[in-house]
Amino acid sequence: MLGVEKGAETPNAQALRQGMARYVGLHIVCFGEHDPERVVNRLRQNGFDPPPAVALSRKIGTPDGEGLARFSVVRAAPGGMAEGRIQYCIHHTPELLWQDRWVDHPNGAQALASVIIVVGDLDEAVQRYERFLGRKPERRPDQTAVFRLDRGAAMLGGPNTPRAGNAPLPFVAAYGVRVRDLKETERLLDQRGVQADKSVAGVISVDGGPGLGGTIVFHR
Repeated sequence: MLGVEKGAETPNAQALRQGMARYVGLHIVCFGEHDPERVVNRLRQNGFDPPPAVALSRKIGTPDGEGLARFSVVRAAPGGMAEGRIQYCIHHTPELLWQDRWVDHPNGAQALASVIIVVGDLDEAVQRYERFLGRKPERRPDQTAVFRLDRGAAMLGGPNTPRAGNAPLPFVAAYGVRVRDLKETERLLDQRGVQADKSVAGVISVDGGPGLGGTIVFHR
């Protein structure tokens, strides 16, 4: 879950609130890039009519004192991506975010590896994400499409894609987390009393439930 400030009445904030009213779960997907202006120009050429990149910052603690994390966000025009706030985030001070103390997790998580988005019209969504990401997808026999990214992947599934919950289409269904040792992750979840689906070999899925929504998929 995430909150939107009461006074934030921008079109993007309104769209995010509308999405949160549709279902409980995942609503923001950020893709990485290095150059905000390059992304803006490419999205503009591909018909997404993006506003200028937004420069953001926030104070963040470090072992040596307080630092200022800086990043830029590029989004399509409101309504351009019906699945949620699908955007690019360009980190200018990554060393402040990926501090050693925050990247060593008891569950063995090593990386955010994938996102799974379920849509009503797979062909339309594949063409749109192809323009948004600037990449060709791999179409699979199970009626899914996978976009291989520099780090990780984005998967689109059609209306018949198996999923937890009953969120209305389209929606962000799940994200994958790569772990160093799946058995280690399984032991931690069991110790914490977390219910998990282990029916698929090499994968542990945890349903976020009515309070969090979405599904976390742990894998090697």
